[in-house]
Amino acid sequence: MRQSQTLTRRHILAAMAMSAFGGVNNASVVTRAKSATFVLVHGGWHGGWTWKKVIPLLQAAGHQAFTPTLTGLGERVHLSGPQVDLNTHTQDIISMLEYEDLHDVILVGHSYGGMVISGVGEKATARLSQLKDEHLMLILTLIHC
Repeated sequence: MRQSQTLTRRHILAAMAMSAFGGVNNASVVTRAKSATFVLVHGGWHGGWTWKKVIPLLQAAGHQAFTPTLTGLGERVHLSGPQVDLNTHTQDIISMLEYEDLHDVILVGHSYGGMVISGVGEKATARLSQLKDEHLMLILTLIHC
C-alpha cells in the first residue's frame, strides 16, 4: 500500500521555484536552456554559507553561483556597527557584481535578502538578467531544509 504524502508549504514553494527555472530533471537540479549566473543573498543573521546545499545543485546543472556574506553578518559580524544598514548591504552586492564583472545575473534573496536585492535591482539593472526585453530580477523566498 502506498504511503500518503503531506503537501507542505516547503513543497509548494519548491515547485514554484522550479517552475520559474523551467522545471527540474530527475536529479532535482535547476536547469535552464543555457548556463546562468546566480547571486544568492542570505537573510539576516546568516551568511553566504547558508546556500552551501544549493551551490552544488546549480553547479551540477552548469550554472555559476556566488554567495557573498553581507557586511556585519555571518562570518563578517566583526564589521558590524551602527553605520551598517540596508544601503551598505545593497552596495555589498553591487560592488560584487562590478568587481566580478557579472552580467545577466539572476538575483535570489532569502527573507531580508529580498530587501537587499530590491535595492540592487533599482541601482544595477544593467547587470541583471533580461527577460521579455525588460531588466528583471528573480526574487525567490526559499525555506531552508
